[in-house]
Amino acid sequence: MANDHTPSPSSASRSADGSGLASAGEKISLLDIKSLHAGGAAAHPRYSNLRKSSHALQLFGLLFVITLLLIGALLVGLYSFYESKIEPKLQGLSAVKQAPGDAPAIPAATGVPIAVKIDVPQEFKDQLSKASEKITELQKQIDFLRDANQAVDGRLGEINEKLAKPAPAPSVAAAVDPTLAIEGKTEVASVVPVQSSSNQELVLLKERNRLTAYADEAIAQGERKPLGLLIEKLQDPKMAHLRHAAYSEVQRVYYHLRFTSRIDPNFRIPVNDMFKDPAIRDESDLKTEQIIKLLHDAEKPWEVRLRAAWLLGGRRTREVGVALIKAIKEDSMLDVSKEAQLSFEQNMDHKFLLLDVPAIEAWWKTQTESKEDEKKKDDTKATDSPALPKK
Repeated sequence: MANDHTPSPSSASRSADGSGLASAGEKISLLDIKSLHAGGAAAHPRYSNLRKSSHALQLFGLLFVITLLLIGALLVGLYSFYESKIEPKLQGLSAVKQAPGDAPAIPAATGVPIAVKIDVPQEFKDQLSKASEKITELQKQIDFLRDANQAVDGRLGEINEKLAKPAPAPSVAAAVDPTLAIEGKTEVASVVPVQSSSNQELVLLKERNRLTAYADEAIAQGERKPLGLLIEKLQDPKMAHLRHAAYSEVQRVYYHLRFTSRIDPNFRIPVNDMFKDPAIRDESDLKTEQIIKLLHDAEKPWEVRLRAAWLLGGRRTREVGVALIKAIKEDSMLDVSKEAQLSFEQNMDHKFLLLDVPAIEAWWKTQTESKEDEKKKDDTKATDSPALPKK
């Protein structure tokens, strides 16, 4: 029987291992190291409570002292900059002396700015003095012109008063030298005596303006009457010294007629309203006698008469020539007379000056007389020739 106290292998091993554990435990206790956890993992070592060091507090205090030193150095630098740069300029501005006779300076404590004397350069002072002198001269000129205008206004007022006064009695126009271009009309001479040079110029200007008005009316209205008055003035010996003016106005009217036309280019004679004949559907269907009748009918519009004169162009008969010459001489509208002359020149293959009625009549007379003479000669030859003997 085995002994119960014989140690088993496990116990033996445990005893053997126990000695090893005892030695490890001693070492741990001597080194003051924390033992392993039950799981076998090594835990963090836990030291004994040691006394904390004061190095961090010393470092913080050092940094605070350095910061204070930097701030102080910055303030010292700013103050030195103020003393060297800013304070001298402020002292220079405050040291400006007050000019004598100026208003007393008001303390700054009141809030009102103190008057400061400014030294103006001499160049600016010279320019200001020159400008003031020029302004003075201009003012004198303006005063002189104002006085002259007042004198002229007074003179015009006197003239108006004299012209407004009625004539005491109608008198014969005073004799005027032939150098004055007037007609001797009583309405001018009875109101203003023509002996003075100013009145003579007044009469001359009035007559010159009348000639211009005739030409303007002839151009604007196209009527013959103003042109006839211009031609009368041109041929009047009393208007010898306005002959150039009258001639220029006549030429102005002729130039307008020569290069302008006041009729609509698309105008046609309204034959349906004037003629009830169904055979006449257009103005080209009109006969020569009908066209001549329209040309000489003063009751018809001037556009119809002008178109009739145009339609007579190319109809080379004696009756057409006589009708066109009559229109050139007597029609009240210059446009109709011009168109009649153009048709007459087309029919006769002969050119004339515009509205040169004497030249047209003289040429037409020569043409008709020569034809009549030839006809008479032919008749006399026929009557004077002996009869041929009968065979």
